[in-house]
Amino acid sequence: GGYPFACAGVNLCFLLIDVCKLRRSGEEAKRDAHANKCRQQLGLFMSDRGEEHAFGSLFATLFSLLEREWEAASASYMMFPAVTKTVRQTFVKAMLARGVTDIRSLRAKL
Repeated sequence: GGYPFACAGVNLCFLLIDVCKLRRSGEEAKRDAHANKCRQQLGLFMSDRGEEHAFGSLFATLFSLLEREWEAASASYMMFPAVTKTVRQTFVKAMLARGVTDIRSLRAKL
């Protein structure tokens, strides 16, 4: 706790959309290797049995990661941007890691 909860929700949702480049189309999005991998992972998660709500599961996972990072940093309200930057970096690294085939294996990398 202690972070701006509503602001965190909006930022984490945007983070997911931005990392996977879900709003972009065309050549720019296709050339972004990290985004392509993240989109592939998201598609893989969605096709996995029992993960028809993959986006929501990833969102909840990001909230857990935010909570962990917030507590580890003993962060204050003014540290919110720095903590969310760390969450983003950690999430992208985990999404791109070898062996991540479902939400459970992603959580293990986080």
